[in-house]
Amino acid sequence: MTRRRHDGPAILLEGVRLGYGRITALAETDLTVASGTALALVGANGSGKSTLLKAIAGLLRPIQGRLTVYGLPPRRNPAGTIAYVPQLELVDWQFPATVRDVVAMGRFPYVPFYRAFHRVDHDRVDAAIEALALTSLRNRRIADLSGGQQQRMFLARAIAQEPEMLLLDEPTTGVDAETEEMLRRVVRDTVAQGTTMVMSTHDLEGLDAWCESVAVLDRRVLAVGSVADIAATSYRFAPVHGHTHV
Repeated sequence: MTRRRHDGPAILLEGVRLGYGRITALAETDLTVASGTALALVGANGSGKSTLLKAIAGLLRPIQGRLTVYGLPPRRNPAGTIAYVPQLELVDWQFPATVRDVVAMGRFPYVPFYRAFHRVDHDRVDAAIEALALTSLRNRRIADLSGGQQQRMFLARAIAQEPEMLLLDEPTTGVDAETEEMLRRVVRDTVAQGTTMVMSTHDLEGLDAWCESVAVLDRRVLAVGSVADIAATSYRFAPVHGHTHV
């Protein structure tokens, strides 16, 4: 996949406020994320992590402020630019689909409804299935998968999409150590190819193997820095004012 050249940041938030109706989920926030980097959003439940990911994915419009992805509002980016992997509990697991059906959805941004997959599309799907060790499960219905298998399937769908930005919402929740290591390896390989990655999580343990930088959220960005620097503060932060860079 040929990637576009981006002279500016991958993600830019300037005075962004996010919420649902009258409820503010994330207060006015500034944040800059450089292209090709891996950032973790850390915070407790209700801190705004998932809300921020949805906004970056273009699923939620800011109430105020400016949010851009590669210099454009998220929805104005070319199809396939952003791959979003939601929390597993948000998925309808009774949907009648197999593992390969779901992974193949990653190619939909590039395949008009009036034509079938080309060889390259099948190859990308098969490569993603193999990378996440799903070959023996490719024809299994998604309702019959374990939690770890479900998470691997959705990451495979995202990888098949060949996105320029990968958004992961709590990707390690409920998975065993072996599955977590597999997910981490595939994500790091993807970042090494130039993909920007943002993931949400609850804690810092082992996070330096996933990401270079961490943003701590509590309904606003409290602090941004390296994993080691953030861990050393023990979450004792004052709200950050001004522009925060990663």
